[in-house]
Parts: sequence; structure tokens; C-alpha cells
Amino acid sequence: GRRGVGDRRRMGVLDYFINMGTRAQPSQRVLAFAVLAQSIRAPRTPAAIREKVTPVLDAAWADPASAPSLVQAIVLMRLEGQYTDRISAYNQAKSR
Repeated sequence: GRRGVGDRRRMGVLDYFINMGTRAQPSQRVLAFAVLAQSIRAPRTPAAIREKVTPVLDAAWADPASAPSLVQAIVLMRLEGQYTDRISAYNQAKSR
């Protein structure tokens, strides 16, 4: 079906942003994380996309170099409500 093609194309785009999120300058990283966080925002997100993106964001939370960009991206996209626990843990760790 045509939807499969759209999903595959979306996967390719996600790969691009996943690579950008792991390698790029902080400003590009913010963009990449914004796209990735947005891509799994909807409850109806296909499982394949969620399974691809979630580990990348989990790794970013754990990485002191990436976490600030991820937090910035989440605030930018106004997704704080979905990440309240993560953000407060991040803020606590930062203030230690």
C-alpha cells in the first residue's frame, strides 16, 4: 500500500536526523532531537518508528554532551509535559 512507502520514506528521514543527533554541532543536535521527539509524540505513532527513535533519545538523556540539546529541543517543541520526570531528573543532576 501507499502508506508503506510513506513510512519507509519517514524511516529514511529519521535515520538522517538520528545521525545528525549523534554527530552534529549542538545547534544541529537541537534540530535533530526536535524532529525525533516530535516523531514519537502522537499516541498513534507506528511501533517501528517508536522502536527506532526511543533508544536514541534514551541515549541522549544519558549523555552529558547531548542532554542539554535534547532538553532545549523538548522545550522548543513544547513537549515538556511528556518528559516531566526526565527534565526534573536532568535539572537535579545539573544543579549537583
